Amino acid sequence: MRPFLAALFFLGILALIFTQSRGGWIGFFFGLFFFTIIFFWIKQYRRFAIFTFAILGISIGALIYFNFYPLEFNSDDTYVERRVKTLTQLSSTGERRLITWRNSIDLVRQKPLIGYGLEVQKLNFAKYYTPASAALEAINTYPDRAHNDILDTLLISGVLGLMSYLFFICVVFYLALKYIFKNYGGQTSVILVLSLLTGIFAYLISLQFSFHVIPAAVYFWGYLAIILKVTSAKYQPT
Repeated sequence: MRPFLAALFFLGILALIFTQSRGGWIGFFFGLFFFTIIFFWIKQYRRFAIFTFAILGISIGALIYFNFYPLEFNSDDTYVERRVKTLTQLSSTGERRLITWRNSIDLVRQKPLIGYGLEVQKLNFAKYYTPASAALEAINTYPDRAHNDILDTLLISGVLGLMSYLFFICVVFYLALKYIFKNYGGQTSVILVLSLLTGIFAYLISLQFSFHVIPAAVYFWGYLAIILKVTSAKYQPT
């Protein structure tokens, strides 16, 4: 199975490259760090886990630093350089996201408890359209999502919906981590739970710059359901 799993891993990376999703790459690297830290810790390589956590902290600090002091390129503008620049400089896409997030916060303040319901965000964002918006995107184009999972949930179902959503996810993470640290003696189910939890963690990170779509949401809720099944008292680890 190892060659097959390795092929799937690299195929997934190749698919991620073709999506051109910077949020997906951020989620991938955070998920990689998450898996490495937990795996080293349960294998009693505590120093490696701490070292990996330190690298993660440095990486986050570097990303914040380069947003205040952007990278400068002297060579011809290439595809790779353009994608790196948009991570370290505020592009038109980044500016649109910030505007959308500010408008989302304003909408949440107007109806914080139960939100506005499903598939109505485009109607609400239309009231924030200004002539200056045409310089950032196509004329008369309105966002239909906040491009942030927390803001999207607040807009759809308000504070009550967000609290129940986050509570359920926190319960799954608690049960999964408890199961991993309690049964790390070699059961294959531990690696299964850790892998599924890593996928959920990476996906949630990427959702801070995007939103749920049906194909990805099927895997997301499926992973949560499998973890709940495996960590249940009736399940016997193997």
